[in-house]
Amino acid sequence: MKKMVLLCCLLSLISCKEELEKPKKFIEKDKMTDVLYDMALLNGMESMGVFYADTTASIITASSILKKYKIDSLTFVENNRYYIELEDESYFQIQEEIKKRLEVKKEKLKKEVEAEQEKAKLKEEDEKVKAVKTNVKLNKLSKVAVENQPQE
Repeated sequence: MKKMVLLCCLLSLISCKEELEKPKKFIEKDKMTDVLYDMALLNGMESMGVFYADTTASIITASSILKKYKIDSLTFVENNRYYIELEDESYFQIQEEIKKRLEVKKEKLKKEVEAEQEKAKLKEEDEKVKAVKTNVKLNKLSKVAVENQPQE
């Protein structure tokens, strides 16, 4: 009997879970995904060390990202907590979407870097060809000059 009463008390405590309320200033899932994506980019730039080049660090901050989306930090924190605490895996879905976007961005940047490297390689090869052509012209001019010298 004591075990049954204890079990009932335990179950009643567990079932008294506080209901999750939407924040007063609710951020829709798509907008929250955009904000978190920008935050992920910012975090990535900071961790790579490329971010703090002179003035860039003072221009792009978490505050500037929040301003871009016209939300304050408290609203962001409340909504972030709300999505984390949702039991429908919304936050996981948001993170998966961010991961996909980052992969797409990574591939795009990789292609751009490869194109720039190819362009630089072609330019270097073009310069070598020009240098060879210039040397050939100089050699021809030297031969002509030697041939045209008056002989004694």
